[in-house]
Amino acid sequence: MLLDLQKISGGYDQTSVVKDVAFTLQEGEWLSLLGANGSGKSTLLKLISRMLPLQAGTILLDGKAIQQQSTQAVAQQMAVLPQHQTLPAGLTVHQLVCLGRPPYQSWWQWSLTPTDHEHIKRALAQTGMLSFRNRPLENLSGGERQRAFLALALAQNPKVLLLDEPTTFLDLHHQLELLELLKSLNQDRGLTILTVLHDVNLAIRYSAH
Repeated sequence: MLLDLQKISGGYDQTSVVKDVAFTLQEGEWLSLLGANGSGKSTLLKLISRMLPLQAGTILLDGKAIQQQSTQAVAQQMAVLPQHQTLPAGLTVHQLVCLGRPPYQSWWQWSLTPTDHEHIKRALAQTGMLSFRNRPLENLSGGERQRAFLALALAQNPKVLLLDEPTTFLDLHHQLELLELLKSLNQDRGLTILTVLHDVNLAIRYSAH
């Protein structure tokens, strides 16, 4: 199992929003979480990505307890596309995607290696953002911006990709465009995907479970 949740609980302060959740995610699988607003979907993703501490239970990532792995080791295996992205002022698309490579750099390393540049270029190409690489982020449309942040996540070369309602602020055309892109990454690259979605029809259409 690539990702194994063993009766995890967690939330905010001492309140448990998520209680005794258990499931597994195998390599190349696409699992979508559905539920009403406030039911804990985003909280669950925050627990898996260690943005929130666990109150109980264990999460295994590739067979190892995620709590006992370094931030760098986890970032090499798992990337997150949050629902609300912070838009860094003045950055171009290329500069943003470069931020996906620090998990593979030593603390004393300042410049990108040829391997880093290869992964960055591939991520831009996979998301159709090569021609936008020099464009400032603030000049992008909603769909283009979402693809830019997806490229950032892919530049980490993760095994698992977590996405929190990636289609929320997109029109139907761009929703389908993004999900088709994820489908190709899932099928062609074997990328394991966990999405929070609010549209049951899109979840049925694209995810395996």
